[in-house]
Amino acid sequence: HIYSVYSCNANATLSMGRIDDYLYPLYENDIKNGILDDETAKFLIANLLLIDPHYYQVSGVDEFDNDKTNHLSYLVLDAADSINIACNLTVRVHDNCDRKF
Repeated sequence: HIYSVYSCNANATLSMGRIDDYLYPLYENDIKNGILDDETAKFLIANLLLIDPHYYQVSGVDEFDNDKTNHLSYLVLDAADSINIACNLTVRVHDNCDRKF
C-alpha cells in the first residue's frame, strides 16, 4: 500500500477506498479455487475492521455511473454488523444503488 498522510491536519482521515471494489478480484479468485468461503471472508473482514482504524467505503459508482455494489459489499456490511461496534465504514449510496443494499 502507498499512503499519503497530511501532517498539517491532525484530524485528517486516511481513506483506504472502496474495500469491496479492490478486494473483489482476490475474493472471486479464492472462492473459485476453493480457498475461501463467505463465512471465512466475513470473519477476516470483521477482524480487519476491528484492528485497522482506517476509513473504508463500500459501493459507489464507476466513471459511467454504473453501480459498483457486488457480493463483497454485502459481506463487508455483514462483517461490520457482526462485530457490533462503530466502524470507520461508509456506504456510498447513489441513484443507481439497489434498494435491497
